[in-house]
Amino acid sequence: MIERQIDLWPLWKETEKSLRSVITSKMLEQYGEDWVNRLERAYPNLKAFFDACREAQQKEERTFGSRASRNLLDFTYPQDLFAIIFKEWNIFKALFGKDKAYWEQRIQILSKVRNPLAHNRDSALYDYEKKLAEGYCNEILTVLSKNE
Repeated sequence: MIERQIDLWPLWKETEKSLRSVITSKMLEQYGEDWVNRLERAYPNLKAFFDACREAQQKEERTFGSRASRNLLDFTYPQDLFAIIFKEWNIFKALFGKDKAYWEQRIQILSKVRNPLAHNRDSALYDYEKKLAEGYCNEILTVLSKNE
């Protein structure tokens, strides 16, 4: 019997990009171009997170100039994306369907596996963690694709 080996990183990248895209879209729709500042005012604990994103964005601009990303969410981690989603749950709950506790469980696993994947250390992960992450990524992509 041949075991199926998946390369989880491309799937995770697609999931992360889809999450960033839907958050940006929903926040623009709800608050307009100034959505980041509005979230910072509404949720002061997000300010430090957005400031760290701005620093990373500025560093990338110094390194890559005009090729640097202009999307602040490109400098986030999975837990950051879900922090925004959970803060604005009234906007996102219809999209995601289930309750926050359900998604919190998933984001804990995805957050755990992300760094080893990103730094080519996936050997640190158990097979069941990889399979859970694969399933959760596919679940998120399915949910987001139904609402495009």
